[in-house]
Amino acid sequence: MRAHYDFSKMKGKKNPYASRLKRPITIRLDKGTAPCVIRSFR
Repeated sequence: MRAHYDFSKMKGKKNPYASRLKRPITIRLDKGTAPCVIRSFR
């Protein structure tokens, strides 16, 4: 790292897009594909 990058003086900022990234989703499952899909999310 370069000497002029002093991260101790920088002020952090929260991500303004974080609320858009974390949204609930709905996945429709058929009886035949449900066990396979659920296993992939565990």
